[in-house]
Amino acid sequence: QHGVNGTPETLRTYLHRCGVIFYDPHIYQDRIIIDQAWALGAIYTLFDRKKVYERLRAQYGRFTLADLSDLVWDAEGFSPDEQRLFLSFMKTCGICFVYQGTGAETIYLAPDLLPEQSAFDGELGASWDSFPGQLTAITYDYNLLHRGIMRALICRIGEEAQMHGRYWRDGLFVYEKKTHSRACIRQIPGKRDGHTTATPWAGCLTLEVKNDPDGWLFRLLRGWIEEINHTFGVKDATPHDAPPLRPDAEETFKPTFAEEPMNDDKLSAPGQNELTTGPEKEPMSDYKLYVSYCWKDLTKVPETERANVEKIFGRSERKKNQNLKRYGEYKIRRKN
Repeated sequence: QHGVNGTPETLRTYLHRCGVIFYDPHIYQDRIIIDQAWALGAIYTLFDRKKVYERLRAQYGRFTLADLSDLVWDAEGFSPDEQRLFLSFMKTCGICFVYQGTGAETIYLAPDLLPEQSAFDGELGASWDSFPGQLTAITYDYNLLHRGIMRALICRIGEEAQMHGRYWRDGLFVYEKKTHSRACIRQIPGKRDGHTTATPWAGCLTLEVKNDPDGWLFRLLRGWIEEINHTFGVKDATPHDAPPLRPDAEETFKPTFAEEPMNDDKLSAPGQNELTTGPEKEPMSDYKLYVSYCWKDLTKVPETERANVEKIFGRSERKKNQNLKRYGEYKIRRKN
């Protein structure tokens, strides 16, 4: 009409980058969101403290599509298709990731609604602090520690590990099954000892990996961290003495995250190139453990009650290894 040469794809991309529309050719069946305020208003109801926020915080940041429908979206008149679109938008933007399950029963996790590390101190003590093995570590220092970096990192790793990871607001822990290695990533706001940065908004991020003599998991996670740093425009966080990354690290090693076994007799000794494999153990008798309990108002539940349930699940998993079937680690039924 106006004599401008070019394809519709070029125009859509231009308008998206200008913030006029939201367009991603890989999602939404090539659809365009013109009124972003309409979508964003629905999406950020997760952080409405009167309607949703405290309820989802009480569930350790976990929720289903039905939760959001019951709590807010149905009442605001959004159709099922619109609600699925909002959830897809949330995953694409890194607001949440799939934690467990598929289809209508999928459980999602929003990193911004996670508890503090203190909620997992007991579990981390058994899984990480007391676990032997050679430690490989790197620390990234930030003049400005953007909280979105850890959010993006939790979503990136969570997409792979899902319910097999342990996540809190400023960190995460994972066990990698192929190498029998463990990794712990923590974000620490504030000036680090010995670092020259004095700004009050500075901070650091540490990556620690145990029992990874060949460095597979360490290189992979380091690559993901530095990729996210680049996305956020961070240029000087990597230590100057850090060895360069292998460009093919992600293509070479495909991690398998799983629940960590209590007695891992397949650990490789430091410096050992090949993993030793012991005889396969007989599977334990199949059983299922369900915990169901009802709270009318989740915001008024004593912290000790939630902690006790988490403790029961953690102990049962470690004792019975992989035979515990979890539904979002605990399933809450709301009743009048």
